[in-house]
Amino acid sequence: MAARWAMVVAAVAFGAWALADEPKKAEDVKAAVVGKWETADQDRVPLEIRADGTIRVPFVPKDGVWVMADGTYTIDPAGKITYKAASGGAIIGGWYQYKDGGLVSAMGPKNRVMWKRVEEKK
Repeated sequence: MAARWAMVVAAVAFGAWALADEPKKAEDVKAAVVGKWETADQDRVPLEIRADGTIRVPFVPKDGVWVMADGTYTIDPAGKITYKAASGGAIIGGWYQYKDGGLVSAMGPKNRVMWKRVEEKK
């Protein structure tokens, strides 16, 4: 029994130690994700994350252009962006995960969608 408790304590201590080395903070993630994004596939679906805590997410395609839903978002220290947005009376919610300089999410029938930053034209 004592050996089991020792293993539990060691696992918890190691987990806390591993998390302590994670330098990511919500503010750092926010600074990295603010801007315009699009999917890395041929569809190039738009997304905009703003510094004021608002977000424009794709809602539905209409006549070849995406209707966008406006809302707000929060970011946790692990890089997960959670949002709630509305368009035409419908409310949607979802998430994006910031990882390796890009965003990952699920969208429609796709389990994994990659988003890349849109470079500003100069």
